[in-house]
Amino acid sequence: MKKLILKSHVLFLFATFSAGLYAVVPLEGEAEWEAFNQAEEQRLQTSNTDARKTIEVLRREAEAKREVLRQEARVTY
Repeated sequence: MKKLILKSHVLFLFATFSAGLYAVVPLEGEAEWEAFNQAEEQRLQTSNTDARKTIEVLRREAEAKREVLRQEARVTY
C-alpha cells in the first residue's frame, strides 16, 4: 500500500517546525532591537553621569583622551 504525501501535510510540518524555531531562536530584527535598546540605556546612564560632573573634570578627561590618541598616532606612524 502506497502512502501519499499530501501538500497539506508538508505545509503543516513546515509551519510547525518554523514556529518551533521562532520560539527558541529570536528573530533577527528582535536581536538587533535588543542590542539597540541596551546601547541606548547605557548611553543614557553615561549622559546622566556626565551631567553631574563639573566642566573642569570633563575637560581633564577630554585632554587625557586626546593625549592617548596622540600617542597611538605616533606609534602607528
